[in-house]
Amino acid sequence: MFLLLSSLASSARWAVLMAGSNDWYNYRHQADIATIYDLLINRSFPADHIITIAYNDIPSDSKNPYRNKLFHNVDHHNMYHGASHIDYTGGKVTAQSFYDVLTENKTAGKVLESTAEDDVFIYYDNHGADGILGVPDGVLEYITFERLQECVNTMHKKGMYKRLLFMVEACESGHLPGFIKAPNAVVITAAKYSESSMGSIFDPDVDNYLSNEFTFAAIDLINQTDLKISEFYDKLVKGTPSSTPQIGGGGYEALKDTYISTWFGEYKNEPKNVLAKPRPKIVEKMSQREVLRHLLKKRGDLHSLKKLHALDANRAKIEKKLKDIAYLLNIDDLNKVENPTKENWSCFFKALEAFTKKNGNLHQDDMGLTRKLLDMCAVRSEENVIKAVHVI
Repeated sequence: MFLLLSSLASSARWAVLMAGSNDWYNYRHQADIATIYDLLINRSFPADHIITIAYNDIPSDSKNPYRNKLFHNVDHHNMYHGASHIDYTGGKVTAQSFYDVLTENKTAGKVLESTAEDDVFIYYDNHGADGILGVPDGVLEYITFERLQECVNTMHKKGMYKRLLFMVEACESGHLPGFIKAPNAVVITAAKYSESSMGSIFDPDVDNYLSNEFTFAAIDLINQTDLKISEFYDKLVKGTPSSTPQIGGGGYEALKDTYISTWFGEYKNEPKNVLAKPRPKIVEKMSQREVLRHLLKKRGDLHSLKKLHALDANRAKIEKKLKDIAYLLNIDDLNKVENPTKENWSCFFKALEAFTKKNGNLHQDDMGLTRKLLDMCAVRSEENVIKAVHVI
């Protein structure tokens, strides 16, 4: 009994929460993360064990009709705890900051200081594409699945967790569970590869999407009851009909009967995310990649239409560059090059690095175009693909 109590006393919970976007039209990402932070705090999760990464531009944005507030559903309950509860903001919201936090690189600032007796929860919320997760527009270097694999391996080797749950709200994130092979690590993603996740809960008062379908379903489930991780996933699939959540990781089989309260704290029958106003018969949903264009068209003012035109022109420019690279590789039709069972990830990550060094990161809505590089790598040698990228 003494040993059991001693073990419980020495264990702790830690969380890393990242909203990887900026710009008003990505409201939902920071609202999701603020809501998860609120959920953890309401479950007596120690605030000093939560590391939050968010650009923090949405609460004070001039388009926000409810200044310094963030809502997650139409009851307009404020989920924003203030800037003092965010550890990395603005230009510090980078891939490197995320890696540093996870691997206890203290030169970055506040980082995970968890031990081999602690349970660690990671939540990332933003745009994504096959093999990568986004960072704010204007920030260089994507978060890559390759580097996340290295980070989790480092966490395991350094004894930084007992059980790890890593959840990802992002388009085309479904390959990540296959990368995270470390023991006692479980990964759940909002969508499979080459599939968009969905913005959800459109609020006409805010004129924006307040959440994403997967995250909204996850938070509702956490607030309703305690579940085994396998049960949690099964209910998530039912609650996320517009995409196909994926689960895996090196620890899934060992941890599938572990209760989610292991990571979130004890269940309290006080659901805070349930809609106070009647839920509309149809909850408007939209592919994450189309939200910005949809809202710009909906606004219809000159500034919005100019921005829409610039987005379309930039997308066309990137599509042409990719087509020219394919031409050098004697690939006539990129749309016919799809071989998801033969991804050459080493080639892809090197080609992507070369491409972004020349062209910068793609706009977050265009990240899916990087799939074309992965397709090229499936049918041409790494050397030739990278040479072609350097030429164009």
